[in-house]
Amino acid sequence: MPSLQPLVSVIIPAFNAERYLAETLDGIFAQTYPNIEVIVVDDGSADGTRGIIESYGKPVTYLYQNNSRGCSKPRNEGMRVASGDLFVFIDSDDVMAPHRVATQVAFLAAHPEAALVFSNYQDFDERGIEPVDHFATCPLLSDRLRRQQVGDGLVLDPADSTELLLTENFGSSSPMVRRAAVDVIGMFDESLRASEDFEFQYRVAARYPIGLIPAVGWYKRLHSRTMSSNLPNILHHKILTRQRLLERETIARRRRKLKRVIATRYRALAYYQTGRDNLLALRLGLISLRYRPSGDDLKVFARILLDVLGRDTNHVERMQAGHRA
Repeated sequence: MPSLQPLVSVIIPAFNAERYLAETLDGIFAQTYPNIEVIVVDDGSADGTRGIIESYGKPVTYLYQNNSRGCSKPRNEGMRVASGDLFVFIDSDDVMAPHRVATQVAFLAAHPEAALVFSNYQDFDERGIEPVDHFATCPLLSDRLRRQQVGDGLVLDPADSTELLLTENFGSSSPMVRRAAVDVIGMFDESLRASEDFEFQYRVAARYPIGLIPAVGWYKRLHSRTMSSNLPNILHHKILTRQRLLERETIARRRRKLKRVIATRYRALAYYQTGRDNLLALRLGLISLRYRPSGDDLKVFARILLDVLGRDTNHVERMQAGHRA
């Protein structure tokens, strides 16, 4: 019979994390759930990260490795040494709500068919916590939760969850996943430097039901040093991960959705390069048409072309919106 309080391995990748790491660790040790092990994988830090981790003593397992330039390898190293049946990932600048682990464990116990469960979250910075939670900003999800009057959580089958994942982002610090599922689908892709969390979550969701808990379970810190602040890098890896999934995907509906998302990311990258490298912007716009050669997409490419020529259609749209307001 499965334990009523299975061991949960909390895995933290850390790189030059001295500024916020103690707050992250304190949030973990304030959990209402008692059966937790904490593993911090130091990804080649050159600051005081090691000293902060070692100040907590035996409750924290400390691993050091040379810098991998991403989060996949440290998360994988953490899983390799973990003893728990359940894995939780949290970034070294995010903070758990006290009930986070207990709520996710209870959900998976109540829904043995689910391999992974996401917790809702709120953004915060030095000014405080944003009042709107993340799920409320996800149109498809918030509508689904409202229509079904979901209380403690919702279980989605692979058809629904993969479509949702292609539309929404649940964050790298959100999931709790069963070790048994990781043994089947594999660990994080270590060739990815960004968007590796999405790729991992999608592989789980494509094979198993997943859960969503509307209650806020953690807080995502916003600051300029996060990896997500590098927009071109993020867009490049969003495209790369979805192209890899498209190569493996056999279900027609998911393939159409993946192509639509890839085209959108190429256009976003094209807009970013407009005024910086106009030839690259045009090339990226043309590539987007390979994935979505529809009339609407041709109109979007025409806008990119106008921007390259100096029209600044985004500015025009803002002016028009201002006049209509």
